[in-house]
Amino acid sequence: MRALLTFALMALLLVPAIGRACLWDRDTLAAESDGRMDTINAILGRFDRFPPAFYEARLKRLERELATEPTRLDLWDDAGVAFDRLGRSAEAIAAMEAKRSQLDRLAPDDPVRKEHEYRYLANLGTFHVHRWVKDGADRTNLSDLQEGRRLIAAAIDLNPDAHFGRERYQLFAIDWLLEPPGEESPRMMTLPAEMASELQRVRARGDNVMLKRLGISDAPAGLTGLVVLGAGAESVDLMHTLERVLAAEGRSYVAELAHLRTRELIEAGRKSLDPVVSGFGPEELLAVIESRHYSPIEDQDEVKEWYATARKATDERQAARMRYLEQMLARGEHPDTHPAIWAKAPDGPPLPPMKVGGDSRNPAESGGLVVAVSAIAGAVVLYLISLFRRRRANGAPA
Repeated sequence: MRALLTFALMALLLVPAIGRACLWDRDTLAAESDGRMDTINAILGRFDRFPPAFYEARLKRLERELATEPTRLDLWDDAGVAFDRLGRSAEAIAAMEAKRSQLDRLAPDDPVRKEHEYRYLANLGTFHVHRWVKDGADRTNLSDLQEGRRLIAAAIDLNPDAHFGRERYQLFAIDWLLEPPGEESPRMMTLPAEMASELQRVRARGDNVMLKRLGISDAPAGLTGLVVLGAGAESVDLMHTLERVLAAEGRSYVAELAHLRTRELIEAGRKSLDPVVSGFGPEELLAVIESRHYSPIEDQDEVKEWYATARKATDERQAARMRYLEQMLARGEHPDTHPAIWAKAPDGPPLPPMKVGGDSRNPAESGGLVVAVSAIAGAVVLYLISLFRRRRANGAPA
């Protein structure tokens, strides 16, 4: 019995966690509740992103609602994130200032206050960081970046378990940006220098020892969250970091997908925020990426072929869903007020199966398998604990 209980507990504990990011609005909560935080989908870009009209329509509705219900704190979060998604940083920050005035009216012991104090700090800090990037990432003026760091650190202090503790990866990225540029090789890692230097030399280990030793065993999940719910979907630096931590974890095939996505972003003209290489052209930057690439997989050509097909399917899916949503918005139907419209949203072409080692499978389905294993393991654990307690109560040996 004890052996079975131990096995079931280990099965449950080995299931990977789901990643989270730092912006807080109704879309954040929806994404966190329906299990869309899958690393392969994040790399491919296979998650919903909305057109400007989506946020503009939301803001029109929020303007009316907040005029009559200014005490609705969640609506200020929605407004701030909508402004931020539209690149209107000053208005996003102003929305948080308006929320601050409402928060200050609550009693210090009001149970609602702590949660919204946290959201206020996390959102406002993120808006400052995004404004710094949008305004050109000027290293001669780090005031927005410094203020963003202060606010996000305060949010983590207030609620360290929010987003399952993954917000520290956003803080790591900010600290990386604040670090003075080195004179040696480019860093290109959104992690503290001591972690990045070890990961630069990493070779696939398959046992997560390095990540555990560095205290970042949840890095793949945390970085996935920043891609899906943060502003990292097209970040060369973030995708390169994701590649390295996946390699350290021994997830060689998924690391190879992250490497291919990093290359694709560079070829499309995306730059690194590392000041040492920020002026590099695509060929120079690709040379840096390739000098750090390590892939132990043997069927690299098959992975490249799968990636190209999967990216094409993903882009077609995104385009179809964008067209559909724009049509619904033109009819005056918005997911906030007409949630049923998602039931008819096109899902686009499916991802192709990947043939690896003679086994044909779809790697994007791994998230569903994890959820299933988690549920089964959890049920087994609860059953065995209950059985163990009953036997002990009846005087039977365990």
